[in-house]
Amino acid sequence: MQVLLVIGRTFLMYGLVLVVMRTMGKRELGQLSPFDLVVAVMIAELAAIPLEQVDAPLLPGMIAILTLAGLEILLARTSLAGIAARRIISGRPSLIIARGKLVEEEMRRLNYNLDDLLAQLRRKGHFGPAEVEWAVLECSGDLSIIPVGNQRPVVTGDLGVATGDERLPRAIILDGELDREALTAAGLTREQLLDQVKRKGAKDIRGVLFAGTDRQGELYVQLKARRRH
Repeated sequence: MQVLLVIGRTFLMYGLVLVVMRTMGKRELGQLSPFDLVVAVMIAELAAIPLEQVDAPLLPGMIAILTLAGLEILLARTSLAGIAARRIISGRPSLIIARGKLVEEEMRRLNYNLDDLLAQLRRKGHFGPAEVEWAVLECSGDLSIIPVGNQRPVVTGDLGVATGDERLPRAIILDGELDREALTAAGLTREQLLDQVKRKGAKDIRGVLFAGTDRQGELYVQLKARRRH
Protein backbone atom coordinates (compact mmCIF):
# COMPACT_ATOMS: atom_id res chain seq x y z
CA MET A 1 0.00 0.00 0.00
CA GLN A 2 2.83 2.36 0.89
CA VAL A 3 4.50 1.63 -2.45
CA LEU A 4 1.35 2.67 -4.31
CA LEU A 5 1.19 5.83 -2.21
CA VAL A 6 4.78 6.73 -3.13
CA ILE A 7 4.09 6.05 -6.82
CA GLY A 8 0.96 8.19 -6.72
CA ARG A 9 2.77 11.06 -5.00
CA THR A 10 5.62 10.80 -7.49
CA PHE A 11 3.26 11.12 -10.45
CA LEU A 12 1.47 14.05 -8.81
CA MET A 13 4.61 16.00 -7.90
CA TYR A 14 6.22 15.26 -11.26
CA GLY A 15 3.16 16.60 -13.06
CA LEU A 16 3.07 19.70 -10.86
CA VAL A 17 6.78 20.48 -11.32
CA LEU A 18 6.53 19.86 -15.08
CA VAL A 19 3.61 22.29 -15.42
CA VAL A 20 5.33 24.88 -13.21
CA MET A 21 8.63 24.74 -15.10
CA ARG A 22 6.87 24.99 -18.47
CA THR A 23 4.85 27.95 -17.21
CA MET A 24 7.97 29.73 -15.98
CA GLY A 25 9.37 29.79 -19.53
CA LYS A 26 11.92 28.02 -21.71
CA ARG A 27 15.52 28.70 -20.81
CA GLU A 28 18.58 26.52 -20.72
CA LEU A 29 20.31 25.97 -17.39
CA GLY A 30 23.30 28.05 -18.49
CA GLN A 31 21.00 30.99 -19.28
CA LEU A 32 19.42 31.15 -15.82
CA SER A 33 20.03 34.22 -13.68
CA PRO A 34 21.09 33.61 -10.05
CA PHE A 35 17.49 34.20 -8.92
CA ASP A 36 16.11 31.74 -11.50
CA LEU A 37 18.61 29.11 -10.40
CA VAL A 38 17.71 29.55 -6.72
CA VAL A 39 14.00 29.20 -7.52
CA ALA A 40 14.63 26.03 -9.57
CA VAL A 41 16.68 24.46 -6.75
CA MET A 42 14.05 25.39 -4.13
CA ILE A 43 11.26 23.88 -6.24
CA ALA A 44 13.25 20.66 -6.61
CA GLU A 45 13.83 20.50 -2.84
CA LEU A 46 10.17 21.17 -2.04
CA ALA A 47 9.04 18.51 -4.51
CA ALA A 48 11.39 15.94 -2.95
CA ILE A 49 10.11 16.34 0.63
CA PRO A 50 6.70 14.63 0.15
CA LEU A 51 8.43 11.79 -1.73
CA GLU A 52 11.00 11.18 1.01
CA GLN A 53 8.54 11.61 3.87
CA VAL A 54 5.39 9.69 3.02
CA ASP A 55 3.63 10.92 6.16
CA ALA A 56 4.21 14.58 5.26
CA PRO A 57 1.11 16.33 3.86
CA LEU A 58 1.20 17.22 0.16
CA LEU A 59 -0.70 20.50 0.28
CA PRO A 60 1.91 22.73 2.03
CA GLY A 61 4.61 21.65 -0.42
CA MET A 62 2.34 22.23 -3.42
CA ILE A 63 1.38 25.68 -2.14
CA ALA A 64 5.05 26.59 -1.64
CA ILE A 65 5.94 25.43 -5.17
CA LEU A 66 3.07 27.39 -6.71
CA THR A 67 4.04 30.47 -4.66
CA LEU A 68 7.63 30.31 -5.92
CA ALA A 69 6.40 29.84 -9.49
CA GLY A 70 4.09 32.83 -9.12
CA LEU A 71 6.95 34.96 -7.78
CA GLU A 72 9.19 33.91 -10.67
CA ILE A 73 6.50 34.72 -13.24
CA LEU A 74 5.82 38.08 -11.56
CA LEU A 75 9.49 39.05 -11.71
CA ALA A 76 9.73 37.86 -15.32
CA ARG A 77 6.75 40.07 -16.21
CA THR A 78 8.28 42.95 -14.27
CA SER A 79 11.53 42.59 -16.21
CA LEU A 80 9.54 43.14 -19.42
CA ALA A 81 8.54 46.58 -18.15
CA GLY A 82 11.86 48.13 -19.11
CA ILE A 83 15.63 48.16 -18.99
CA ALA A 84 15.81 49.48 -15.42
CA ALA A 85 13.73 46.58 -14.09
CA ARG A 86 15.89 44.04 -15.93
CA ARG A 87 19.06 45.64 -14.57
CA ILE A 88 17.76 45.29 -10.98
CA ILE A 89 16.49 41.71 -11.36
CA SER A 90 19.09 40.16 -13.66
CA GLY A 91 22.00 42.61 -13.60
CA ARG A 92 23.76 43.77 -16.75
CA PRO A 93 26.47 42.38 -19.04
CA SER A 94 30.00 43.48 -18.17
CA LEU A 95 32.87 44.27 -20.53
CA ILE A 96 35.84 42.13 -19.45
CA ILE A 97 38.20 42.54 -22.42
CA ALA A 98 38.31 45.68 -24.54
CA ARG A 99 40.52 45.72 -27.64
CA GLY A 100 42.64 42.88 -26.27
CA LYS A 101 43.16 44.48 -22.84
CA LEU A 102 41.71 43.21 -19.57
CA VAL A 103 39.31 45.61 -17.84
CA GLU A 104 40.73 45.15 -14.34
CA GLU A 105 38.30 47.45 -12.52
CA GLU A 106 35.28 45.53 -13.82
CA MET A 107 36.85 42.17 -12.98
CA ARG A 108 37.52 43.30 -9.41
CA ARG A 109 33.98 44.64 -9.06
CA LEU A 110 32.56 41.26 -10.15
CA ASN A 111 35.07 39.18 -8.12
CA TYR A 112 35.89 37.53 -11.44
CA ASN A 113 39.43 36.16 -11.34
CA LEU A 114 41.90 35.37 -14.11
CA ASP A 115 41.56 31.60 -13.66
CA ASP A 116 37.81 31.83 -14.36
CA LEU A 117 38.44 34.03 -17.39
CA LEU A 118 41.14 31.78 -18.85
CA ALA A 119 38.98 28.68 -18.31
CA GLN A 120 36.07 30.25 -20.19
CA LEU A 121 38.36 31.46 -22.97
CA ARG A 122 39.74 27.93 -23.39
CA ARG A 123 36.20 26.58 -23.69
CA LYS A 124 35.73 29.05 -26.53
CA GLY A 125 38.91 27.81 -28.22
CA HIS A 126 41.23 30.67 -27.19
CA PHE A 127 44.19 30.49 -24.84
CA GLY A 128 44.68 34.06 -23.72
CA PRO A 129 43.32 37.62 -23.84
CA ALA A 130 45.71 38.44 -26.69
CA GLU A 131 43.53 36.32 -29.01
CA VAL A 132 40.36 38.22 -28.09
CA GLU A 133 39.32 41.67 -29.27
CA TRP A 134 36.22 41.99 -27.09
CA ALA A 135 34.76 39.84 -24.30
CA VAL A 136 31.50 40.40 -22.44
CA LEU A 137 30.48 38.52 -19.30
CA GLU A 138 26.75 37.91 -19.63
CA CYS A 139 24.24 38.02 -16.76
CA SER A 140 24.08 34.21 -16.88
CA GLY A 141 27.86 33.97 -16.29
CA ASP A 142 28.60 32.91 -19.87
CA LEU A 143 31.37 34.70 -21.75
CA SER A 144 30.67 36.12 -25.22
CA ILE A 145 33.74 36.95 -27.29
CA ILE A 146 34.81 38.52 -30.56
CA PRO A 147 38.27 37.16 -31.48
CA VAL A 148 40.97 39.32 -33.01
CA GLY A 149 40.92 39.35 -36.79
CA ASN A 150 43.51 36.64 -37.46
CA GLN A 151 41.94 34.27 -34.90
CA ARG A 152 38.51 34.14 -36.48
CA PRO A 153 37.35 31.00 -38.26
CA VAL A 154 39.35 30.08 -41.35
CA VAL A 155 38.55 32.79 -43.85
CA THR A 156 40.22 35.95 -42.59
CA GLY A 157 43.30 34.42 -40.98
CA ASP A 158 44.07 31.94 -43.76
CA LEU A 159 43.47 34.32 -46.66
CA GLY A 160 45.14 37.32 -45.02
CA VAL A 161 42.08 39.50 -45.46
CA ALA A 162 42.30 42.70 -43.43
CA THR A 163 39.36 43.02 -41.06
CA GLY A 164 39.87 46.70 -40.30
CA ASP A 165 38.94 48.46 -37.09
CA GLU A 166 35.79 46.88 -35.72
CA ARG A 167 33.55 48.18 -32.97
CA LEU A 168 31.72 46.49 -30.13
CA PRO A 169 28.08 45.95 -31.17
CA ARG A 170 25.60 47.87 -29.03
CA ALA A 171 21.92 47.26 -28.22
CA ILE A 172 20.49 50.79 -28.19
CA ILE A 173 16.71 50.28 -28.12
CA LEU A 174 15.08 47.30 -26.45
CA ASP A 175 11.31 46.96 -26.66
CA GLY A 176 10.74 50.67 -27.18
CA GLU A 177 13.11 51.86 -24.45
CA LEU A 178 16.30 53.78 -25.13
CA ASP A 179 19.60 52.83 -23.46
CA ARG A 180 21.35 56.20 -23.29
CA GLU A 181 24.72 54.71 -22.31
CA ALA A 182 24.70 52.44 -25.35
CA LEU A 183 23.67 55.35 -27.58
CA THR A 184 26.62 57.44 -26.39
CA ALA A 185 29.04 54.51 -26.65
CA ALA A 186 27.91 53.90 -30.24
CA GLY A 187 28.82 57.49 -31.12
CA LEU A 188 25.28 58.45 -32.10
CA THR A 189 23.08 61.33 -31.07
CA ARG A 190 19.41 61.04 -30.22
CA GLU A 191 18.57 63.07 -33.33
CA GLN A 192 20.51 60.69 -35.59
CA LEU A 193 18.78 57.72 -34.02
CA LEU A 194 15.32 59.26 -34.38
CA ASP A 195 16.04 60.06 -38.02
CA GLN A 196 16.85 56.39 -38.73
CA VAL A 197 13.80 55.23 -36.77
CA LYS A 198 11.47 57.51 -38.73
CA ARG A 199 12.96 56.32 -42.01
CA LYS A 200 11.90 52.82 -41.03
CA GLY A 201 8.34 54.04 -40.55
CA ALA A 202 8.04 54.48 -36.78
CA LYS A 203 6.84 57.74 -35.25
CA ASP A 204 9.18 57.50 -32.27
CA ILE A 205 11.35 55.16 -30.23
CA ARG A 206 8.34 53.45 -28.63
CA GLY A 207 7.54 51.85 -31.99
CA VAL A 208 10.92 50.07 -32.17
CA LEU A 209 11.33 46.48 -31.00
CA PHE A 210 15.13 46.43 -31.35
CA ALA A 211 17.80 48.80 -32.60
CA GLY A 212 21.54 48.33 -32.36
CA THR A 213 24.85 48.75 -34.12
CA ASP A 214 26.93 45.96 -35.66
CA ARG A 215 30.72 45.54 -35.73
CA GLN A 216 31.04 48.09 -38.53
CA GLY A 217 28.98 50.64 -36.62
CA GLU A 218 25.98 50.28 -38.93
CA LEU A 219 22.59 50.74 -37.29
CA TYR A 220 19.98 47.97 -37.51
CA VAL A 221 16.36 48.79 -36.68
CA GLN A 222 13.38 46.45 -36.37
CA LEU A 223 9.95 47.87 -35.64
CA LYS A 224 7.32 46.32 -33.42
CA ALA A 225 4.68 44.27 -35.18
CA ARG A 226 1.40 46.12 -35.51
CA ARG A 227 -1.25 44.61 -33.32
CA ARG A 228 -4.57 43.71 -34.84
CA HIS A 229 -7.57 45.24 -33.15
